[in-house]
Amino acid sequence: MKETRQAPLLPRGGVCFVAPFAYSLFIPSSNAKFGGAEVRASYWAHGLAEAVKGRIGVMVMNHGQPQRMGVGPIEFHSFLPEDTESRSLAARRHGLLRWWWQKRAKRAPAEVREFFLEPNRLTAYMAARAGLYVGFGVNDWTAELAAFCRTVGRPLVLSVASDEDLSDSYRPGNTSLNSYFSRADRCHFALTQASRLIVQTPRQQEMARSRFGIEATVIANPCPADTAPIVEASSPPRVVWIGRADRVKQPQLFARLATAVPDATFEMVMNPSLAEIAEAVRSGAPPNLTIIDALPRASIRDFMRGATALVNTSVFEGFPNTFLEAWSLGIPVVSLGADPNGALEQHGCGLCASGDPDALIAGLGRLLADRPFRDACGRRARDYVETHHGMAPAIAGLIEVIAATRC
Repeated sequence: MKETRQAPLLPRGGVCFVAPFAYSLFIPSSNAKFGGAEVRASYWAHGLAEAVKGRIGVMVMNHGQPQRMGVGPIEFHSFLPEDTESRSLAARRHGLLRWWWQKRAKRAPAEVREFFLEPNRLTAYMAARAGLYVGFGVNDWTAELAAFCRTVGRPLVLSVASDEDLSDSYRPGNTSLNSYFSRADRCHFALTQASRLIVQTPRQQEMARSRFGIEATVIANPCPADTAPIVEASSPPRVVWIGRADRVKQPQLFARLATAVPDATFEMVMNPSLAEIAEAVRSGAPPNLTIIDALPRASIRDFMRGATALVNTSVFEGFPNTFLEAWSLGIPVVSLGADPNGALEQHGCGLCASGDPDALIAGLGRLLADRPFRDACGRRARDYVETHHGMAPAIAGLIEVIAATRC
């Protein structure tokens, strides 16, 4: 008789991943924007659903879908838009839950109630009825989620999205805003009220320990392996960039790079998050730069495949999924400043300019001029992803954290 393995069980009520902007990663027909934290949420939700028994939920923004719906083994919850005129069953149920939540919230201490920001979101968390919640990023919304979890006695696992999520400016009473317009005191509350903290790199682990006294767990971002042979880089060289039009990602530096290297083709997928930055990039784009507003998640690797290099121009990062996906295809990365885990300089997966735009141009020039060097970087990059960023270890690590987490 074939021996069957008992799958580990989730907490009673299951797990709810709160990833508001992840809808299009589960519903391919949607063109809603997403980022790296949402990609990680989708990998974790799918991986956990395959590995364990129990309820797996994902909380997303409302795009016109039902407030609750199932997609395969995953149950989706959404924030219900305010609609006082609606007499639908969903709206009436939402109203009842909101009344129930407000009664519960009144009993919370004042120092917790100040982080209740939007009753509609808080009611949606209540409606999910999860035994454990997982949040992504350190921001106003995850501070609110932490306040909710503390009020209802549910544990919160918080996943760090970037190095700025562990800024030493995060402290009580500091109402200044971070790069993504979240208040420092709210970020401090999110970090210190989470039951468990997951980080992407040992560097972030040390930042959590030294700045906040938190012993965080490192779980490397997972990246599904690409088994196809490495595609030879195109000729003329093709250089790609993927990100948002904002002050952190600095897409204007990629446009300047295209101007400085006119013999190569440059292509960027630029989510126009800040319209003024997006328009400035478009208006100043040189002839060898093509700009795409968005691509479906499923098309990202096809877009990258055959590129000579992926360029990153961010002020800071965590461990970008775009790095991992480029490396899985044998494409080296040229980065302005981000070098997570020393993968570029120490492991030879590309080049880091240490924050110097001129060095960024020089580094890309080296990759374009030295084909053997570029190909060697690509091979090392693919080996690095396969060795350090497998799906199975990431999901196993997540299961361990969930099993050990209590309020």
